[in-house]
Amino acid sequence: MKKKGQAAMEFLMTYGWAILAAIIVIGVIAIYFRPGNLVGQASIFSPPFTAVSQAITASNEIARIELRNSGAESLSLAAAPTATINNPSGGTCTPVLSATQGGATVAYPYTWNSGVTLFLDCTSSADLVAGKTFDADITVTYTSGAGTLAKVSTGTISGKINA
Repeated sequence: MKKKGQAAMEFLMTYGWAILAAIIVIGVIAIYFRPGNLVGQASIFSPPFTAVSQAITASNEIARIELRNSGAESLSLAAAPTATINNPSGGTCTPVLSATQGGATVAYPYTWNSGVTLFLDCTSSADLVAGKTFDADITVTYTSGAGTLAKVSTGTISGKINA
């Protein structure tokens, strides 16, 4: 009976040290490689829109997306797109479409021709802090061609906030 107890104790000691070492290594890796630092810039939209580029800045608290109508036909927008800021929490946003970067707001209803790029500026009501993460969902409601039924395209913008 003593030999079985000794074998069990040796087993626990041997593998116990190995498990402890693995936990320490995982802890060290977690300290040096924080997942928050690995966030990339991404903006994804469902067809017919394509996100060309994006910029999120803390100085003027604006998330700017360059959107292109990649569809084969012109689209009609009856109202401005809507947006929900997920991070930082508590922020709201009223998207503004303009034909040039920082230009005048387009008038609605607006006809968005195929291949034309517009800038969508989303000014946040929450404080944007440089180095933190930003995430927002954007919805564009439109009609296409001679159709009268509204269609919805959704998109997401996420990434680190620049100074």
